[in-house]
Amino acid sequence: MHQLKSVLRLGKDSAVDLLDGTGKLYKCKLTTLSRQGFRLSIEECLELETSGCAVTVALPPLKSGRFEWAIEKLTELGVSKIVPLIAERSVAKIGRAGRKERAREGIPNEPASGKASRWQKIAREAAEQCERPTIPQVVKPLTLEEILSETGERMNAVKLMLSERSQAAHLKDILCNLPAPPESVLVVVGPEGGFSEREFALASESNIRFATLGKRILRSETAAICSASLIGAFWNT
Repeated sequence: MHQLKSVLRLGKDSAVDLLDGTGKLYKCKLTTLSRQGFRLSIEECLELETSGCAVTVALPPLKSGRFEWAIEKLTELGVSKIVPLIAERSVAKIGRAGRKERAREGIPNEPASGKASRWQKIAREAAEQCERPTIPQVVKPLTLEEILSETGERMNAVKLMLSERSQAAHLKDILCNLPAPPESVLVVVGPEGGFSEREFALASESNIRFATLGKRILRSETAAICSASLIGAFWNT
């Protein structure tokens, strides 16, 4: 109500576009607007075209609001799913360790459900701001084993793990050499402390491809956003 009247400054008979978050656009007309409420009439319903390539980014929660910022930017870039990654060397911890860390820093504790709800709200608001027809799903925190187990050996799927200081191929070269656009892409981004040897071994056993973004060591959120940008440039996600 406040947004319609005071922010957007709409009046009776104004045209309003509504997105339902699943790919539908409703062309509406504002028929009633008063202090008591408003009423819209639906003039047309359109199925908006969405990308055929579903991109999932697994990213460890980060300190100082950088994870929330990454959710916002990944939403703008068309990512389909964002997975908070529980990595062995994460600086920002999830769960009990995270509560102890927040207590030391004088930050109020927050239930896991509240955190997940806030993350999804950030994705929803970012989708609204950039007029994206779908809202990415921010799922519960998962370990690398759980993420790789979920993706499994899906047909026409590409699994990538970003690895700095390695002889891996550059991400753009991997994308260029794919025979056809994949149905889904998983990008796993490491924490501030990097992946452990055990996590690298797990990835190798799962036939995941290692990729680099160049010679510079990027922050986790920068690497996630850069990857999503490159993939979007190739397949217009």
